[in-house]
Amino acid sequence: MTHILKIRQSVTILFMAGLSMQLSAQQHSGQGVVLLPPLSDAVLDGHLKAILMHMDAFSADSSMARIGQAMAYEAAHPDTEARYYLLSYRAEVLYYEGLFNEAMRDLDKCDALARELNDSNLVSSTLNLKGLLHENIQDSRKALPYLYEALANYPKHPKARYPLSELHHIHGNLGSYLTVTGSLDSAEYHLRRSLELALEAGAYRAVAVAWWSKGNLALRQQRAVEAERWWAVRKRSLCKGVARRHCMHSIRRRPTSIDIRRASAW
Repeated sequence: MTHILKIRQSVTILFMAGLSMQLSAQQHSGQGVVLLPPLSDAVLDGHLKAILMHMDAFSADSSMARIGQAMAYEAAHPDTEARYYLLSYRAEVLYYEGLFNEAMRDLDKCDALARELNDSNLVSSTLNLKGLLHENIQDSRKALPYLYEALANYPKHPKARYPLSELHHIHGNLGSYLTVTGSLDSAEYHLRRSLELALEAGAYRAVAVAWWSKGNLALRQQRAVEAERWWAVRKRSLCKGVARRHCMHSIRRRPTSIDIRRASAW
């Protein structure tokens, strides 16, 4: 029991470090996403790029200040797509700050804008974020329909001007929530797909989250030693460069001491 409690304490520390659920703006668009040209308005483009830099550094105050400036500019120079990205990114910052009601109001506006633009990638990203918000008010079962709808709306050939939720984010969140609700076989499938897709996309932060989530699943399956191993892989590796092929192999089998030694070497 003491061993399990120590593991749970480690989980709490990782959660507080911001490695629990998968958002979007804190990473560059993955290799599977076609990057569209930036907005034609250079001022809005500059604002969005600066916002992403602040968000990547988890600087909430700087992010919100820049988002406020950008939204004031956009109000005088209307651009529906820019407004979508600004509201979406503000919702993410509010999420990190624990202001879930305010974030949901922004996402409701995003949903309307995405459907006005008839862009399934924007719709999918919004639904993924709505799922996250429901999870963080301790309601995984209400989160799941949003995530399944996000998965259904995700385009076969995604395109975006700036980072959005990607397929590995959605699978990862589904896997995490299904773990909580006890649907462990389904959780295992979605977490495996998240890890595969994150590796293919070169999204190494998402790779680390996937290892962590696989550890949570193993713990829920009463496999405490295996859980510790997955967490050790997450802690000791970012799966970059030549190590990527070892990661792709290891996600298809149970972890061994060799995995841990490889992770240490990476």
